[in-house]
Amino acid sequence: MFKRNNPFLGVALGACLPALAIVLVEWLRVESRIGMRESTIYMVCIGLNALLFRYFYKTRKEQTAKGVLLVTFIYALIFFIYKM
Repeated sequence: MFKRNNPFLGVALGACLPALAIVLVEWLRVESRIGMRESTIYMVCIGLNALLFRYFYKTRKEQTAKGVLLVTFIYALIFFIYKM
């Protein structure tokens, strides 16, 4: 899928995938009136990054995986600060 192995690619992908998920969930929530708490949306984004991290780690792209992991920790930190 991705041939480059650098942390900047991981940071970019780790930030873009959850952002797309948030836009999609917000659009679905407006269109179909699905009731979903905001904390659930953030947990889904953290889970998506975990899947992305696992993919890069399994394909031996450790530097890219480190970038994804960094963004995942930042999202998790924001989530816990938001919940307090």
